[in-house]
Amino acid sequence: MKRVTLFFVVLLSFTLLFSSCAADKADSNMGAAEAPQINGGFTETGKDVTAQPAERKIIKTYDLHAETKAFDESLKSLEAMVAEHGGYVEGSNVTNRSLNSKNESYYRSASYTLRIPADQAEAFVGGVGNAFHVTSNTSKVEDVSETYYTIEASLEELITERDSLLAMMSSLDEKSDYNFWLTLQQRLSEVKQQIAVYQAMLNNYDSRVAYSTVNLRINEVYNYTEQAESNRFGSRLGAAFKESWISFWEGCQSFVIFFVGAFPTLMVLGGIAAVIVVLARKNKKKRLEKMKASSNDSLDE
Repeated sequence: MKRVTLFFVVLLSFTLLFSSCAADKADSNMGAAEAPQINGGFTETGKDVTAQPAERKIIKTYDLHAETKAFDESLKSLEAMVAEHGGYVEGSNVTNRSLNSKNESYYRSASYTLRIPADQAEAFVGGVGNAFHVTSNTSKVEDVSETYYTIEASLEELITERDSLLAMMSSLDEKSDYNFWLTLQQRLSEVKQQIAVYQAMLNNYDSRVAYSTVNLRINEVYNYTEQAESNRFGSRLGAAFKESWISFWEGCQSFVIFFVGAFPTLMVLGGIAAVIVVLARKNKKKRLEKMKASSNDSLDE
């Protein structure tokens, strides 16, 4: 009787085991039938699952030198152009010296660092060329795609690590597992600092990619710089002669202005020098008279 009972128990166990395996196999076949098959980057429904190429991260920088005869009006026009193209002034430096100043004969100048949307930068630079007399125009293109996406991948890994650390710390008993919890806390602090650094780097790249940089220097001039069409000896000699006379005349003006400004000081110094000369002559005369008197006394003896 005991053997019969044991036989039925074993038979029942094998029956349940085979039923379970059959059910798992059926579920597996059903899942395989429902899952989309990828063939050459496309699913059976025709949807493209191939990763799209990453957007290139391009930074453009423009350096311009320009001249103007109407300094104040030109600066106002420049500000209007920047606003029209959706840009902004990141930094500027404008001198306060005037062509008509009574104390100085220097030209005024201005330096600007402008940020212009990348898709508007070329149009803006062209507008500067129309509004000013541009003497120099250079540009630089920098592809930072590789660096950008490397930083982005590192940032994603750090964020994943941060989330894992937070989950682990929340599952611990701070009192009973204090040493381990403290180790996780220290690592979490390091990860957060690295995340902040990488995020700042990406933000900086995003800004420089979205907004091109235009470095513009504007000089106030009496006459625009001539753009010579040839390099003939006569033209170069004439230009050099003209420039030398302009430099000589400006040098004379500067000397006159300096002399007039320093005249009161020179008058005071001249008066002091005259007093010193007079006193020196008097002292010399007294010494001569003493020497002459001493000589006469010696002869009388």
